Amino acid sequence: MHPKNPFSKAYDLDLLIRHSPELRKFVFVNKYGNQTITFGDHQAVRALNTALLKAHYGLDYWDIPDYNLCPPIPGRLDYLLHVADLIPKPTLRLLDIGTGANLIYPILATCHFHWQCTASEVDPDALKNAQEIIDRNRVLANIDLRQQGFKNSILKHIIRQDDYFDVVVCNPPIF
Repeated sequence: MHPKNPFSKAYDLDLLIRHSPELRKFVFVNKYGNQTITFGDHQAVRALNTALLKAHYGLDYWDIPDYNLCPPIPGRLDYLLHVADLIPKPTLRLLDIGTGANLIYPILATCHFHWQCTASEVDPDALKNAQEIIDRNRVLANIDLRQQGFKNSILKHIIRQDDYFDVVVCNPPIF
């Protein structure tokens, strides 16, 4: 993990549970005496992500439908920390292609770095969920969410004439 990643050490699960009590039902003590969750359990990881975003970034709301990707927040933040090392500017403009229902790159880029973010998505249901996350969190109000109406185009109708982006990211898997 990147040395500046605040999630490189064990999670303070008691703190996270205080911010998001829903997490409690997924926490158990493993054979080494450590509190943990089952990281292969989609619901547990979703509850952990919700707690991390509430506790560390002040989000009031974050949720995704069961059938959507649930990204590991520490790993996604790690990517952005490396971008920040490579492009040492105080403010970057980020384009997230295929942000999905989770909107994770724009959330982390906005809350951790105060970058300006534009996110695109082709799936109307994922776009609706991402917009709900923005609408329910004032700290995310500056994220520009754009619908890609053409499945065979990635950037056409997304990048506007006056747009400029320092970095473009996308969430795997890519279809």
